[in-house]
Amino acid sequence: MNKSLKWIMLLALLLCSLPFPAAAAAGQAYPVKTPQLKVVLSDTNPKVNDTFQADFWMQGFVGDYKRVEGIEFHLVFDPALVEPVMDGSTGKLEAKLFPEASKPITWSNSVDKKGKIAFAQTLPPKSKSGYFTGSGKIGSVTFKALKEGASTFQMTNSLVILPELAGVNVKHAHNSLTFHIGSDKAPTEKIEEVGTAAPAGKSRTASEVIAAYSDAKEIESLPWAQEAIAALTDYGALKGNQHNAMGPKQAMTRAEFVQLLVAAMGLEIKPAGGTVLTDIKPEDWYYDAVTAAAAAGAVGGYKDKATGALSFKPNNKITRAEISTILARLLDNPAAAAEGAAFSDVKAGHWARASIMKLAAAGIVTGGSNGRFAPENPATRAEVCVMIHRLMLKQ
Repeated sequence: MNKSLKWIMLLALLLCSLPFPAAAAAGQAYPVKTPQLKVVLSDTNPKVNDTFQADFWMQGFVGDYKRVEGIEFHLVFDPALVEPVMDGSTGKLEAKLFPEASKPITWSNSVDKKGKIAFAQTLPPKSKSGYFTGSGKIGSVTFKALKEGASTFQMTNSLVILPELAGVNVKHAHNSLTFHIGSDKAPTEKIEEVGTAAPAGKSRTASEVIAAYSDAKEIESLPWAQEAIAALTDYGALKGNQHNAMGPKQAMTRAEFVQLLVAAMGLEIKPAGGTVLTDIKPEDWYYDAVTAAAAAGAVGGYKDKATGALSFKPNNKITRAEISTILARLLDNPAAAAEGAAFSDVKAGHWARASIMKLAAAGIVTGGSNGRFAPENPATRAEVCVMIHRLMLKQ
């Protein structure tokens, strides 16, 4: 057994006083896909001397697989075909999984030009914050293509540990990716499942989940949204801000919406190279979520009439019509195509009418008591939670 892996398992024994990860809020059961530890390339058909980026991801750690306290992976690549381009030749993989405040312990962290990458990181004993939930980038390494040929990034082994599961490698998948330098041939991916399924955590009521937010009283004043907020929170898709406030009555930005959508729906993180959206950059916190949603066909852009360029406008407040259009694209329910309830302010010819009617027929959106839908109104965070929650229960 790898030395760093032994250390991680030993450290896990010290954390037995921590609670099990909670299952979905009472009465809720979202489908949970097998979480993944994966390598994603920015370019799967580089030419000789091109540089490209290899991103390492934790994806889909929700439900009983949330609250990761430690990971390890080992990967090999062909040094005859590609070589790492390291800043200052440090040979280090910068870790991004756990928040800075958590001060995680890194047992192994290296990129070997001879063809090996090793990474192992865990939280120290008594860490009260920083457990990883959902999807996020571990780190990135830039590579240079040296010569033509089929090159493989192969994950050889991996480990994921959760609190109170000392010595257990919890069930997850890791991938190996073969891509082609100097050729347009499509890449091939091999996915392997490893580890042991996590036992179901102790169920918590919606009230218990909501009570953990600093603005719980505000959430409790919206009984129509409590179930959705609690379920998405306990699932691991919804989180509070730096003050642990959920802000149910606040408007949600387009970037915030897409971040929640990707975590809730388990959308695949795809290679981000070549995005046509002009106003998002790789260093933006929402970049990977937006590119994942775009790759899934859920989101598009605003077209500039003069130049034809597409922008995402991440900081704009998202409207109820925009949300309806995005969710309708993800609704896998042909029976929902029929017309739903008529809304007095969604006239024939409205750009989002078909999507709004589709969601209304499926019971995902409703109007107010006055028969209006208010399509151009910014959606509150509580309204967004209710709509996404209903969509998830339809899948």
